[in-house]
Amino acid sequence: MILEESVRTKVLDVGRAPAAGALTTAGVYGILGLSNVVFPRHLGWMTAVGLLAAPIGSILVLPSLLIIRQKISGRKRAGEVCEVEAK
Repeated sequence: MILEESVRTKVLDVGRAPAAGALTTAGVYGILGLSNVVFPRHLGWMTAVGLLAAPIGSILVLPSLLIIRQKISGRKRAGEVCEVEAK
């Protein structure tokens, strides 16, 4: 099953770089969230939360949705065209 192997590779190997990048950038905006001024504080925390949510969706949610879509459509391999019987 090609799709499951590609998802496993994405989560275990490729997912480290986006997670590390998101953590460092979210850390910088988190520091901005410690400001005494209201607007930069809100901007910092909201941006940090968004930056942490994006790789979670990319690493965990998107591959899961692809597997669910494959199982619903009945395809055996990624990119395979389903044959539809003409009635």
